[in-house]
Amino acid sequence: MGNKFVIIGAGSTHTPGIIGSLVEKADEIQLTELCLHDIDYERVYHMGEFSKIYMSERRNDIKTSWTTDLKEALSEADYVFIQIRPGRNEQRAIDEHTCYKHGLIGQETCGLGGIRFCFKNNSCYFRNSENSFRSLSSSMVIKLLKSRGNGIRGCL
Repeated sequence: MGNKFVIIGAGSTHTPGIIGSLVEKADEIQLTELCLHDIDYERVYHMGEFSKIYMSERRNDIKTSWTTDLKEALSEADYVFIQIRPGRNEQRAIDEHTCYKHGLIGQETCGLGGIRFCFKNNSCYFRNSENSFRSLSSSMVIKLLKSRGNGIRGCL
């Protein structure tokens, strides 16, 4: 029996690289199903259609789907990969410029910008998904962290 992987925040431009990595390791991780989720219909639609074409050319044995319904995405998930950015890049700019305005380092992966991102990200994640994640008793949840994200890592 294989594993279902769900990517939450799949409308991100990082998603194709994640899908490529999953395909490379598909046999090792026993990947049989991939579901993309995002709250933005247009973004997840385009990533979903991309993933269907990509998978049909590389691993047509892996079932691929996309949805804006979190409960649907998480149904029978074995692994959940979360890569959300509340407020998108517009909020990132606000976070970073608020810090700069006060003479502080504010880039999203370090300093106060990273801490602001962490608090918003985690509160959004827990507030909006608490009930949906209760059904994942045997699933592994993987949270994407920036490699230089000392501020973010400190919050988790």
